[in-house]
Parts: sequence; structure tokens; C-alpha cells
Amino acid sequence: MILIATVGGIITLVGWGLSDYFIGLAGRKVNPYLLNVVVQSMGTLVLLPVLLFFGLPLPIHESLYDVALISALFTIGFVSAIKAFSIGPFGVTTPIANGYPLITIITTAIFLGLALSTFTLFALLTIVLGVLMLSIDRTTLIRQAFRGSAVYFAIVAMLFWGVGFTFYETIINLFLTPIYSR
Repeated sequence: MILIATVGGIITLVGWGLSDYFIGLAGRKVNPYLLNVVVQSMGTLVLLPVLLFFGLPLPIHESLYDVALISALFTIGFVSAIKAFSIGPFGVTTPIANGYPLITIITTAIFLGLALSTFTLFALLTIVLGVLMLSIDRTTLIRQAFRGSAVYFAIVAMLFWGVGFTFYETIINLFLTPIYSR
């Protein structure tokens, strides 16, 4: 079982790395907004048969606003990640953008009441700080160059993905509850 999990983890690692690389290459040749539409359309085409098969209901009430808000958070994060990958080195942008779990944990603690021990929070902050220190150099944080830098866009992606994943489960539960109650 450990071998299967290890092989699965390595395959996932390679898949994520390749996707970041190809998104960065495509982002250098195509407008990030257009690339976002293409990627989202491909995801929709893959998901559409599943939706048609299971007849997943779309609740049309106040939750639709929540879905739109969370979708906007993920879209802003993804477009920022495309921009970061297209202008900066992957070794800098990938660790920063993929630091979103820290934001998710912090916002979950603030908004949804997740209890964190001081040691857990300290350990998470230490890991993220270590990743940031390995990813950036002294010239990265110069104020004049920072706003258009890959680090800036990677931080924006990290923040928006982190907040989006905080509330993602509430939307998933909203859509899956009718399926589980059948």
C-alpha cells in the first residue's frame, strides 16, 4: 500500500510540475485571461458528462452568490499564477503561489473557528517563511520593482487561492447534499 501511495504521489508531483511549466510557457505566448478561459473551458468539457450523468442540481438562491464569489477568487488567483509563471522563474513562483494552505488555515481559524495550537501555527509559519527565504533574493522586495514582479503575482495567487479554499467546502457540501440524500 505504501508503494502505491508513493507512486501516486510521484505521479501527482510530476503532473503538477508539468502543469505549472506548461501554463508558464503558454502564459508567455497568450494573454493570461484568454488562457484562463481555455483552461476553464477544458475543465467544463471534462466535468459536463459527470454533471449530465448524475443530474447534479444547481440551487438557484442566495448560494449562487457564494458560488460566484468563490469562483471569482479562484479565477483571480489562477490568472495571477499564470502571470507569475509567465514573467518569473518557476523556482520562485511555484513555492510562493503554492503557499496557499497557510492562508487557508489562517482564514479558516478566523472565519470558521478552527482551533490551532500555538505550536502548529508556529510550525506552519516557519515552513512558509523558509520557502519564501529560499525563493526570493534581496532585490525581489525593492518597492519600485515589486508590483509587477513574479513574486507579487505569486503572492496574489496565494492569497486568493487560500481564501477561496477556506469556503470551498461549504459550496461542495451545498451541491453534494442532494446527491447523498437520494
